[in-house]
Formats: sequence, structure tokens, C-alpha cells
Amino acid sequence: MELQLKSRLKQLIKDSGYKQKYICDQLKIDVSTLSGLVTGKHLPNFVTAYKLAKFFGLKIEDIWYEE
Repeated sequence: MELQLKSRLKQLIKDSGYKQKYICDQLKIDVSTLSGLVTGKHLPNFVTAYKLAKFFGLKIEDIWYEE
């Protein structure tokens, strides 16, 4: 059985009012990395997931969840 994860990242970014570039600058991650996560083309490594969760004041599982 393959694990299928969904992400709330796109909605979180929209609701925050921040631009992706600003978030990337704050977290020191590439814009292409964040873009891939938002579109669902990529899953984050643990460090990136942790940084994003901390930025939004959430737990990792509040952003990525099993479908």
C-alpha cells in the first residue's frame, strides 16, 4: 500500500498573506522547493517540513495528512 499525502500548504500560504519568496527567504529554502511542495509534485524532507510547520505555528501533520 502506497502512502498518499495531501497538503494544506497552498491554503496556508494564501491565508498568511505572505508571498512564497518571503517565506523562502525566512526559511532559507529554494523557491523551486516550495513551489514543488505547494503543487504536490514533491514531498518535503523532515527539516523542510519542520521549518514550514514552525513558520505557520503548526505541527507537521497539520500541514501534510494522509488521504
